[in-house]
Amino acid sequence: AKAIFPLENPGILSIPLGFLGAFLGTILSHEPTSEHKFNELLVRSNTGLGAERASAH
Repeated sequence: AKAIFPLENPGILSIPLGFLGAFLGTILSHEPTSEHKFNELLVRSNTGLGAERASAH
């Protein structure tokens, strides 16, 4: 098998493409409730409200 673009370091291409995919996925998958969920998570992470005790495994 021969590479389409034989590169010494494939990260030169894969890292920017991965970043672009993550960015587009974030922009295109906006949910109407995501802002409310973010605010709820922000309060929980800063205050601990709503946190549950650890479960025994």
